[in-house]
Amino acid sequence: MRAVRKANGISIRELAKTLGKTPTYISDIEKGNNKPPEKELLEKIIQELKLDDNPDIRNILFDLAAKERNDLPVDIKEYLMGNTAVLQIIRTTKEKSNDKQIWAQM
Repeated sequence: MRAVRKANGISIRELAKTLGKTPTYISDIEKGNNKPPEKELLEKIIQELKLDDNPDIRNILFDLAAKERNDLPVDIKEYLMGNTAVLQIIRTTKEKSNDKQIWAQM
């Protein structure tokens, strides 16, 4: 996040002010000394860093935040929870002895 912020010429103070947070809080997130931001704040950060039209970077940020929380990326979690058919497919596949082969073929 720090690299992208700096590449966009945005100071930590500017970003903190637009997000309504303290520079220390933003710095701690960048250093990994604080839990990753929740979805709403992460979306604001993505917008402020001008990453809204770059889905790859957006996905990477969601994935990194989830990894730090030892959780699923929030966008995937919301999708799964809203689609019972997908949950059923996952559960059915999970029970098969060749589940890894099934997923590899997709």
